[in-house]
Amino acid sequence: AASNCVTDSPSSTERFTTSTDCAVRSTAAPNSSPPISAPPTLTRSDQRSKQSVKNLRALLAAIRKRDADAAEKITRGEAQLAAAEVMRLIESSAPPAKTG
Repeated sequence: AASNCVTDSPSSTERFTTSTDCAVRSTAAPNSSPPISAPPTLTRSDQRSKQSVKNLRALLAAIRKRDADAAEKITRGEAQLAAAEVMRLIESSAPPAKTG
């Protein structure tokens, strides 16, 4: 879905429409400090993505059945699995520990 965004520039009310994100026009002065480099791209495992979809479908089914206990159990489990995946991604992108 497209969205309309307003730039942060105080003198501009220019709108951009994009399919996923708001476009932002740089207001940095020429010869200003270089931008901060982006962090490395972290990739979620295919197995985790499939597992998440399966769990979210089960959650939706539990909600439709009005089974609060099942919905809670699925939600808690999914949150724990998501947290474990985030930790895996963080640890895999961390620089090696210094020794000595």
